[in-house]
Amino acid sequence: SLQTRIIARAYGPKELRQVLQDVIGTAHSLLGENLFGKLRALLARRGIVLPSRREPLQDADLAG
Repeated sequence: SLQTRIIARAYGPKELRQVLQDVIGTAHSLLGENLFGKLRALLARRGIVLPSRREPLQDADLAG
């Protein structure tokens, strides 16, 4: 998204990638495997790919 690209330019993609990875890991821990999987499926139906906690984010994930 445009907002993600603006933030990535302001803070750098490495910092943004780390923050998003932390948020995904925290969400996975708080929601548990089953609910996190349902969240990923819901977002995927809307065109938003949410990587699992074990999948490192790539620059393409930040491009929006």
